[in-house]
Amino acid sequence: MTNFRVLIISTVITVLVLGGFVIAFIRNTPAKMEGVPTNTAEEPASQGSPSGAQPLTK
Repeated sequence: MTNFRVLIISTVITVLVLGGFVIAFIRNTPAKMEGVPTNTAEEPASQGSPSGAQPLTK
């Protein structure tokens, strides 16, 4: 019976610790990881060149 108690207690502790890791991961994951670009009115959409870039002329 002692082995059964140890098994149950260790399983419960393991589930609680892993559940804590999952909850911490979910709470700390930024919303931007979903792959949806979020452009606001303040920042223009990126087109591959810096905003101060000048075209090359010869």
